Amino acid sequence: MKPLHLERSDNLADAISAQLRARIDKGELLPGTRLPSIRALAAEHGVNRNTVALAFRELASKGYLETHFGGGSLVRRPLPVMPENNPTRPTRSRLGE
Repeated sequence: MKPLHLERSDNLADAISAQLRARIDKGELLPGTRLPSIRALAAEHGVNRNTVALAFRELASKGYLETHFGGGSLVRRPLPVMPENNPTRPTRSRLGE
């Protein structure tokens, strides 16, 4: 993975989160891509592990990452989009109500 560009004046967790999110949105990090470990990313950029962990939690809470304790973090696979008027989904009228 290409290094992130962090300015020390930024909120580092927000900067890490924003840059990873941008790479995911641009397709530079594809679904299923395993990210470096929190420890490795923190060491590479000279920041505290808690800073990277906070950024990963932020991305996971917004649906960008899947995190697996002891198994790393992956770019989340997109969920299928369900149309609002899905004819296969039962409605009250089909259930006899």
